[in-house]
Amino acid sequence: MPGQSVTGIIPASVIAGDATVKSAAILIGTYSNTADGDLQVKICSGGQCSVGNANLSKAKDNEVFNILLTSSLNIKTNNALNYTLSHKGGTKPVALWMLPVAGNANSQSLTGPGGTPIAGMGIEIHLLY
Repeated sequence: MPGQSVTGIIPASVIAGDATVKSAAILIGTYSNTADGDLQVKICSGGQCSVGNANLSKAKDNEVFNILLTSSLNIKTNNALNYTLSHKGGTKPVALWMLPVAGNANSQSLTGPGGTPIAGMGIEIHLLY
């Protein structure tokens, strides 16, 4: 729903190597292309953060939605990533696809709106270099 956020941690154990992240791609649902407002992503690693916003009117239902960061974020091996996804403005909801996590990824944490932990699940988020 508009105005709500989710937060997550991608553990250091799944960070394969040093990289410079330029955007994030998130699998979303737009309820038959009706979602409006902006989807904002904030990604932090090693004490540095970067933010990006994209208007949901440009998103396609049940597809990956790319959000360009305002500045590149350097990530290092063995540094966990923290992220926040926020629905800003608008009146129609957006869905964030979650998938079960396993193996090293099982130590991810995901917190839904209102601070509710969501065990064993992770947002479908891809970091693009």
